[in-house]
Amino acid sequence: MLNIWLNLDKEKPVLATGDYNVAHKEIDLANPASNRRSPGFTDEEREGFTNLLAKGFTDTFRHLHGDVPGALHLVGATQQDFKNQQHRLENRLLVNFKPHCR
Repeated sequence: MLNIWLNLDKEKPVLATGDYNVAHKEIDLANPASNRRSPGFTDEEREGFTNLLAKGFTDTFRHLHGDVPGALHLVGATQQDFKNQQHRLENRLLVNFKPHCR
């Protein structure tokens, strides 16, 4: 899929949205220490996301908001599950983002 997106980006801008379910940085979770090795916050998942960024993808939330804690509504989670906690697992990536549209 990665190569398809990169090749398609040569023709037109690509927005790769989906259910990545990765909290890339510690500030994306309310309690990163207790969530270490939890699904969505394993070293392997975080490294995979880092690799996407290294290939030219841009995390649109971080681009727009910088390193601020990100809150997100989690589908299927009850309000009690995440009361007074912030979690950021959904991501929107742009391939080879350029500040000015082509």
